[in-house]
This record gives sequence, structure tokens and C-alpha cells, in this order.
Amino acid sequence: MAENQVDNLVKKAEELEKALDSARSGPNARALGGGSPTAVAFPTAYKLTEEQEKELVRHASERLRKLEVEMGRSIVRNTAYNTNPTSLMAFETFLGRRQIYEWVYENNVSWRPAVMGGIFEQSNLIVPVTRRIVRQMIAKAQKYFLGTDPWFSALPEGAADRDIADKVERYARYKFNRLGVKDAMAMALQLAFVRGECVIKTTHVKKEQVYQRNAKVLVDLNGQPILATDGDFITDKDSFVPAQNEIGEPIMLLRRDMATIQPPVPVFIEQTISRRAIISEGPTAEPVYYQDFICPLNATSVDDADFVAHLYDAPIMELADLYNKKGSKSEETPEEEMLRIQAAIDQIRLSATESGIPKTGAKQARTERGEAYEPNNTFNNPTMEIAECYLRYDANGDGITEEIMLLLDVRNQRAIFYEYVANVTSDGRRPFTVVRVNPVDGRWYGMGGVEQFKTSQDFMDLTINRLNFSQSSSGRVTFWRPDATFEGSANPNLILNSGGTYTLRPGFAAADALTYVALPESKEKDLNFMLEYFTQLVQLESGVMTGGDQEFSGLPSSKLATGIRSIDQAGNEMFSQYLMSLEPALSQVVNRLVLILLDNMNKKEMFNYLEGDALQLVTITPEEIADININIRLLLTRYHGEQQLQSNAQAAGLVTQFYGLPPEVQQKVALFYNQSLKALGIVDAESIIQPFAPPPTQNGITPDGRVFGQAGSPGSPPPSVGGTKSVPVDAGLAGGNPTPA
Repeated sequence: MAENQVDNLVKKAEELEKALDSARSGPNARALGGGSPTAVAFPTAYKLTEEQEKELVRHASERLRKLEVEMGRSIVRNTAYNTNPTSLMAFETFLGRRQIYEWVYENNVSWRPAVMGGIFEQSNLIVPVTRRIVRQMIAKAQKYFLGTDPWFSALPEGAADRDIADKVERYARYKFNRLGVKDAMAMALQLAFVRGECVIKTTHVKKEQVYQRNAKVLVDLNGQPILATDGDFITDKDSFVPAQNEIGEPIMLLRRDMATIQPPVPVFIEQTISRRAIISEGPTAEPVYYQDFICPLNATSVDDADFVAHLYDAPIMELADLYNKKGSKSEETPEEEMLRIQAAIDQIRLSATESGIPKTGAKQARTERGEAYEPNNTFNNPTMEIAECYLRYDANGDGITEEIMLLLDVRNQRAIFYEYVANVTSDGRRPFTVVRVNPVDGRWYGMGGVEQFKTSQDFMDLTINRLNFSQSSSGRVTFWRPDATFEGSANPNLILNSGGTYTLRPGFAAADALTYVALPESKEKDLNFMLEYFTQLVQLESGVMTGGDQEFSGLPSSKLATGIRSIDQAGNEMFSQYLMSLEPALSQVVNRLVLILLDNMNKKEMFNYLEGDALQLVTITPEEIADININIRLLLTRYHGEQQLQSNAQAAGLVTQFYGLPPEVQQKVALFYNQSLKALGIVDAESIIQPFAPPPTQNGITPDGRVFGQAGSPGSPPPSVGGTKSVPVDAGLAGGNPTPA
């Protein structure tokens, strides 16, 4: 298998070499010369000379190396460091600490005897309080953000966008369900609470499978296949529907494109055709493995950092496939084509020497889980370590600092691809969003639940292991006299073996041969008290305490209904801090995914959408969503539902008060009420607030015979509706609750 793949790479290189020789010997040979090419195999709008490209690669490689040392990646990638007593320094690095947080959450403390020593060499138990609390924090956050179905909404900015916003929302839900976006968001929340932050990468992916099969294909009179407007073959499995041409004559149109006309006498011939099956296509939210994301620790955000990188293993065959897909461009000059072909040859030949041994943290064997490399499979799928770098740098020497995306071959230090970031991502920004708990001030990362309670966890583990040690056989001293037995007289170095049989010598009793002295433990009660005390403190601080937790901690209030309600209320108030720090990042991820989805829509999409018990067929076209990125806002459903209920209640109060005013007053204050409703998110406020025309009067007398200002006539005070309420009509105050008059 490995030899075949390498042979394919070499064959591809030879094909490219022939194309290069053809270019050199052709009519443009004088222009081509044979000069020194740039190293990039896929040229883009960002043009660099050979020297500029080398400087860009040198700068990125050097920055990557320094940041790997700063974050501790060069240490934690060693899979054996966790059992090395000298590796305590690894746990002081940024990535090393996050490895510890992950192990503590998993109740994995196998590393403690070798690294920390002391009591943990004799007893290595763990009190799973932190794991219990963090799991409930994760569950609470996942339920809050993802517990409803649907879990996000698309809201129109204007009333005219309401219908298309509804289509976009349904289309996004359809795609997200198929691509597992909700599962990725749930995993991101879990990792954020465990490690402190989780970096989500939003991209557009297209998974395809190329194969061949025999099929009956529609052909013309010359036997050539007739292709549909999508460029694909028409087989006998395709259907045609009746239609009419421009002059009203009946014709048959291909159902799948409603444009290709069926010949009067359709002829199908069996052929072997190539097919490309799209397994999945659309936006994805991928949690980046923490050991493979590089960012300066003093950066305030990933967008403000001078350099960030995502490292991953890329199969070599994907590189060759990428070249095939890019192909030659019609606008390329002979010089550009020659340089690109030469660069592809060099890159493929360099990469052909790679092995299948994982290079990045995400793919390396996790030995603590029993994983190991398969020695016989390391060359079956050769891979290369790619650094997808996003940096702010002036590589072309024009005096302007550009935002650049660079694909870097780490081992060979070669550029595979570079481009302006604005030409790579849908929103022109780096495709990383950091979901974090307890954001650290002035830094891009956060502090998770494990880190928050680790000091208390260490104390509880130390306490429980001291108690266990004092009550075990290790908590006593054994006095053994081998010479009191016949066996010991024959062997003065006889070691006491539990379950063995020994014969006492005359004049010796069993107590003379063997005695035990228990080590005194005068602080057992104090240790038990401290263990309960710290357990209680951790639970109170977490904001997720339950009645069972209170009872375990020895607090009697959990037995009373008022105590349970108090616990729940206090916990919700404290936990809201975590939700407030998580919500902006999750909303940004959803916004980016929808933008990617719409940006990559290049044809009409039809999909089935189940709403209640009704299955609907929905169609959406690229023309409909041409400028939707500026007209659509997204909010998480649970958050939006709570906000909507409150806004609707306030809006209802404003509308009730407005129509209780006299028509003359309605005419004067209608604008203010419209502004107030819009401030509450009511998009069609103008259709709701429509003042009545005042009735005509003669000498101050209304048509019904009442004096102007009398109750129920123009100019009278507004009637009382459900209690007198005074609602501010100023738009800036409309967000407040009505206050009693």
C-alpha cells in the first residue's frame, strides 16, 4: 500500500516534469529561460518574489518555533513525559497545566506518584468532587444553550426580510443537523469548562468520493453523451417532465435542471462513467485540539495576535488531489505555469519521503488510554505536518501590513499556499473563535472549572490519602525476629511472607517473633472535618449545589423546602456569570457558520423541513440571499425566547396605553411609541401604532353631544386599564419595565 502511494506520487511528478520540459522547449522557451522559481505550488492574488516568499517562510517558521516553546508544546508532545520525575516543569507551562486539568476531570492520577511523590507513592486516591461539579456545570450550560430544538434563530433586521430570514433559518437548521454542528458546540462547552477555553475553527468542507460505474447514458446522433446544465451525464434513471417551448409546442424537460430538452428519440448507450459522490458539504465547527493551536499568551484575542497557527496532519495524497483540482488557469502566463508546475514537483517529491507516524497532538497515541502506534502501519498513509498560519506581516514590501494566511510545510519549511485572509474566509477574519469560561483580563484564554477548584481538590486528595494511609497496613510498623523460628535460624535474612508457615524455636512465643505497632493518628477527626469543609466551599463557589450536595456536606438546610429554593436561586445567580461569558462566543460561531453557508451557495437548494407534523419542501436560491449577511441577526433560541417574552410584555403595555390616549394626543406621540417598540425589537411598529383621526367639533362640542375633555371624548384623561401605569415614551427609556404611577 505504501509503495503504491509513493509510486503514484513519483508518477505524478514525472507527468509534471514532462509538462515542464514541454513548456521549456516550446515557443516561450526564451521567455521562460529556466530561472529560479518561487516555492509555492498554488499561486493566488497575493504575489511575492522568491526572496519575499523565503522571508515570509523564515519569519513564520521562527515565530512558530518560539511560540511552541512559550506555550510548552515542545514538552507536552512527548508522550512519556507524564511518568518522568523531572517533568514537573512541564506542568508549569500553559499547555502542561491544561493537560493536568484534563486528567483531573477524567480522575486520572496515575502520574502523581512519579511526578509528585510523597504520600501519593503510598496512597493515590482522588476525591471526585471537581469532576462532579464540572460535569454539572457542563450539563447546565449545554441545557441552557442547546437544550431546545431548534437551538438558534435567524431574526430579520427589517420587515421586508422576514420571509427570507425564515428560509435561511430553516436551511441552516437542515444543514447544521446533517453536519453535526450541535454536537460540536456541546463538545466545545465541555472542553471550555475543563481546560478554560476551547478554540472553534469554522470552515467550509466538502467530502467527496470518486468512483466509476456502468450506466446507460443519453447520447446524440453522433454517439456523444448529452450533458445536463450541471455538466453531468443524463442516465436512464433520470426523469423528464412535460413542458412547452417559447412557441407553445410540447417538450420534455429534465426534472433535475428544468432546462435540458429531451431529444425526440432518446438513445441510451451503456458506458463506464466516472462519478463524484458528495458525501457531505457545508460549514463545520471543529474544536481545535489544544496542543495544536499556537497563539501568543499575551495577546488579547486571536484576531489581535500578530501570529496564530493551527497544526494538523495532512495526507500526502490530498496535496496531489489539491493540485489536480486547481489545475491550470486560463489566465496564467507560460512563466507562471512553469513555476507552478516546478513547485508542485518539488513539493510532492519532498513529501513522498514522509511516513504515516502522527506529527501533531490530535493524532498522537494517548498512552494513558492504552493507545499505541501500529508499527506496521506507519507508512501506509504518509502524512505531512501542516501549519495553517494567520499572521500580520508586510511580506511584499509595499509598506502596508497585510493579514496573510499561509499553509506551511513544517518539516521542509516550504510555503504550499498563501493568500490574503479576506480572500480565504467569508467574513474576512481569522476562522477561530475562543469559547472560554471566566475570561482572563487582557488575555485570549480563560479559567475553567477544574483550574478554579484545583487548589481545593489537591487539599482534599492529600487529606483522603493521609486518612487512607493511616488506616491501612502502611500505617503500622512490623517487628520481625527471624531467629525465633527454625526457618529464620537457617536463613537470618528470611523475609516475612503473609500466609507462610513458620516453626517457633523452643522458648519463643509468637509475640516474640512478630509484633505490630500502629502509628498514632491524633488528627483523624480534624482531617474529616476539613474534608467536609472544603467540599462544602467548592460546592458553594461553583453555583451548582443541590440538596444532595448539601446533605453530603452536613448542612441541614437541604432538608427544608425553603433551603432547597434558596440553593437553587443562589446557584442560578452565580452560574449566570459563566453563561454571560459563553454566550457572545457561541453566537459568533453560529453567525459565522450561517455566513459560510450562504457564501458558498452557488445553486438552487431544495430540502425537506419538518415543522410539527407537517413535512414541507423548501427552496432557496443564491439570488435570494445575495445580501443576507447584512440583514440577518442570530441569537441563541433559549436566550432569544426569554428576551422575547420580556419584550412582548413591555410592548403590550405600551400599545395598550397608546390606544387609551385621546386621538389628538395619539397624533402627537405616535412617533415616540414607534421608537419605543422598535427599541424592544418589534420590527413592524408602524403597522401597530396607527393613531385614530380626531372627530370634528363645533364650539368645543363633539358629535355625540359631549364637551371636549369629558371622559370618553377627545382631550379626556386615558382610561385605567388593569391598574394605572405610567410608561415612558422616550425611546431611550423604553427598555425599562412600566412603573406604578
